[in-house]
Amino acid sequence: CGCCCCCCCCCCCYCCCCCCQVSKAKVWVEQAPWQRVQVAGVAHEHGFAMSGTEIRTTHVTCDRAGKLDVQCGVKELKVLKTTQSGYEGFLRDEFTLLPEVRDRLMATSVTATWKYAYQPTDYDATYATVRGALLEGVFGPPRGGVYSPSVQYTLYQMAHTALQRAPQVESVFLNMPNLHFLPCAPVGSKFEDDVYIATSEPHGNIEAVVTRKDAKPHCRL
Repeated sequence: CGCCCCCCCCCCCYCCCCCCQVSKAKVWVEQAPWQRVQVAGVAHEHGFAMSGTEIRTTHVTCDRAGKLDVQCGVKELKVLKTTQSGYEGFLRDEFTLLPEVRDRLMATSVTATWKYAYQPTDYDATYATVRGALLEGVFGPPRGGVYSPSVQYTLYQMAHTALQRAPQVESVFLNMPNLHFLPCAPVGSKFEDDVYIATSEPHGNIEAVVTRKDAKPHCRL
């Protein structure tokens, strides 16, 4: 319940003598600064975003006829939920081995772009609105949050919320890879939903374009 969540990656090595006793130990630690997210100005119970990685983007096209096309976005926006996330309800057949789970850490690095149907009077304010809507789609209200049965489901909710909050936007593209944190039980201890290891093991890469009715997707998948 503190103000930040620190995920640490550790690498250990040790030297043993002939009596199988440890003679030396070395530990490397890298800390990733996860900061608690504010939703509607209130600190979220279990929502975090990594500071210092987010990049704001813009792509503008203007032709000789004066037609203007503006796409704005954000990339490397890393977000994490410590609860209210699972993976269930997916299609299964005789070859499916993956079990369903109701509670897990969910983390991803969001890449988003959105296209304007008409130009906003204040680009900074609209960017803040869309960014806030994306985070609201991930985390839900500050108290209790919102349950996510899959990253796919959450991706759609994020884009849908952005379209609701920003009438100038007609199309939202999102790319959200799974960033896995696996349960860990250090030697001599019991796992109690408290220690997880960040891993780069194979993961899903989820992306989609959500548009208003009759609007054309602005980004090819």
